[in-house]
Amino acid sequence: MFVPLAIAVLASACAEGGSNASPDTPAPDGSGSAGGDGGGGGVAGVASESGGTGGDVADAGTNGGGSGGDAWPSTGGVAGSGGAETAPVESRCTATPDRIECPYQSIDFGSRDRRVVWQVPNGTPPASGWPVVLLFHGSIFGAETSFSGDEGEAFSPYNGARNVKSLLDAGFAIIAPQGAGPAGAWDTNFPPYSSAWGLSKDHTLMLELFDAVDAGEFGPMDPERWYAMGISSGGYMTSRVAIEYPGRFVAIAINSGSYMTCTNVLCIVPAQEPSHPPTLFLHGRLDPAVPVITMSSYNTKLTAAGVETKVIIDPDVFHAWLAEGYVEIPEWFDAHR
Repeated sequence: MFVPLAIAVLASACAEGGSNASPDTPAPDGSGSAGGDGGGGGVAGVASESGGTGGDVADAGTNGGGSGGDAWPSTGGVAGSGGAETAPVESRCTATPDRIECPYQSIDFGSRDRRVVWQVPNGTPPASGWPVVLLFHGSIFGAETSFSGDEGEAFSPYNGARNVKSLLDAGFAIIAPQGAGPAGAWDTNFPPYSSAWGLSKDHTLMLELFDAVDAGEFGPMDPERWYAMGISSGGYMTSRVAIEYPGRFVAIAINSGSYMTCTNVLCIVPAQEPSHPPTLFLHGRLDPAVPVITMSSYNTKLTAAGVETKVIIDPDVFHAWLAEGYVEIPEWFDAHR
């Protein structure tokens, strides 16, 4: 019953809100890297809040500073990190003001032959391996759609692909599994799995994926540097993996999503543990599919537990990837090591 409702709401959002096109489309540079210079990447008027132990944060249009740590080897690091610079390498992705496209590898993976799409950065990996980001797509869309997008399309896949490009350019490997529920949704908020996660086929997939990545089947990955991000159903799934697999993820980013068992306005968020990973929320205030109040409820429970959070709300966006993500997400991950 939930997916038809979600699809109807999404269609309504698209009709009412248009494409949510990025208002700050970057001009491609000589290397094909779109934006990502650590400054001025936000949308004017976007609200940016801090919570938990994070203290003050820069407004979305400022993006000023990162973590102050070392840059990733062989990639030049995340812009604004303040670390020692290394010679940048050519981006894997191509970018124009109208389209971003990143090549990817794919396999049918695990005991259920689930499709998994992934890519590693150009250049030489750090001695400990690439830090790895699990990317969870939204319902209706597939894993491959995260790696390309045209400006002006509904739900802003251009901004989603720009996130992928920015993360790859910053030295993060990306692994994007395919959801297998109704309309490609994740099991996390569907009964009986919402309350009995151990029965879920997505739980089996996650355990197999953890083992395969740790065993080096996707190349050299850092076992201590796991992150997760997702949109919509994938945002709920990001919450699920952060909570169900404690100690696995260093930090997470949720775009247009909320707590792991919520669905649209049906959202009861229990008290959270202090061990919950630091969480970046990106949300459109006009989102009818995942109302912003449900995200705020999750954020409130996290800050009450002392968990570091950051909230970015775009007042003009419906249900879509936010334009600020390509700067904010790599900086958030880079700040949590």
